[in-house]
Amino acid sequence: MSGDFMLLRRFDATGLRESAGRWRRLSVASEEFNGQHRHRVSGPLRGHWQGKDADSAFFTMEANEQKLEVVRVEAESVALVLDTVADRMEQARTNLSNALQRADEWHLPVADDGTVGLPPQAEPDRHAPDAREERQGQVQLRDQVQDRINAALTAAREAGDQGAHALGRLSAGVLTQIRMDGAASESAKDVQDVAKDLGLAAPYVQENKDPEQSAEWWKSLTPEQQQSCLTLHPEEIGRLDGLPATVRDQANRLVVEQQLDMLKAGTPTGNTTYDDTTHPRSAVAS
Repeated sequence: MSGDFMLLRRFDATGLRESAGRWRRLSVASEEFNGQHRHRVSGPLRGHWQGKDADSAFFTMEANEQKLEVVRVEAESVALVLDTVADRMEQARTNLSNALQRADEWHLPVADDGTVGLPPQAEPDRHAPDAREERQGQVQLRDQVQDRINAALTAAREAGDQGAHALGRLSAGVLTQIRMDGAASESAKDVQDVAKDLGLAAPYVQENKDPEQSAEWWKSLTPEQQQSCLTLHPEEIGRLDGLPATVRDQANRLVVEQQLDMLKAGTPTGNTTYDDTTHPRSAVAS
């Protein structure tokens, strides 16, 4: 407990935030490079290049484009994990700081291992008429503070354990398989499993009723929230009227590629996003 207590008191999320930002930039760069390749290389060539050499070249191009898409999804997933862990660790640190502030206000000593003690009691005070009642009140306050400290430490440990487990699902192995069939669908499943590991609900997506409201909703999201929605809920984003055409195209293409990949790999197609649970905005809330 001592090590965890001191680590949480000194916790700084800067490193996690910076790392998440780098992974997110990798995700964006992969998407941009993939789009450029489709529009400037493979797309134009398909219009007039045919034959065995063309078939071989297009096979290689498609494999490379799929790898870039896998990198995009997996990198965004890593960023989501790191940001989520940072959020939860910061909340745990805040809760710990609040508990320590209460201890200070109530004159309760806190040891370096996080154990809350009672204020010293002078010998004459022990025999005062109300000494016993006062001491019982101090014991209750101590227990309250101790419970808050223990809860903050437990939350921090759970956040770290969940983050480590979620990151363990993400591997570059999907890029090194001899056959690429199944890599995109495996990557999509990784995203679903990561969200479940972290206890994240499906990101909130505006109902497809009013294109103007949908457009305003999309603009209200941060770039990170938009990217999370695209990665975790591409099917709903692709159907949403009012969003930029490039966004819907990206979402629809991701869904189609994942479903085609499932067919090639012999996996039944279906909804590539995970089931909705509890509060809908928690996955994209910052």
